[in-house]
Amino acid sequence: MMHHVDARMNGVLAQSFEVMRYDAEQRCIVTQSHDDQEETFAFAAKLEGHAWQIDGETMRFKGAFDESETNLSGTWEQCSLDGEWKPWLDIVLSRVT
Repeated sequence: MMHHVDARMNGVLAQSFEVMRYDAEQRCIVTQSHDDQEETFAFAAKLEGHAWQIDGETMRFKGAFDESETNLSGTWEQCSLDGEWKPWLDIVLSRVT
């Protein structure tokens, strides 16, 4: 599956695309993300109930869908050079129908 991102962060356009697939052995979705800054990131994602977790080497996300499964909210964290995880970005995504 392909996921295209076209967003503004602090007024700056950020674009990327992500290729996702289910890995039966790891029992998770594995992804490869490529952005407009020529960076590539690998992630493993899991959905348990309404909780959505995405783990990468230098970034991770923890969030949850609401009961209507219309909104997803959570926080992205980045790993600093000293190995400490720090909040980076709070998000709220809403499904548009």
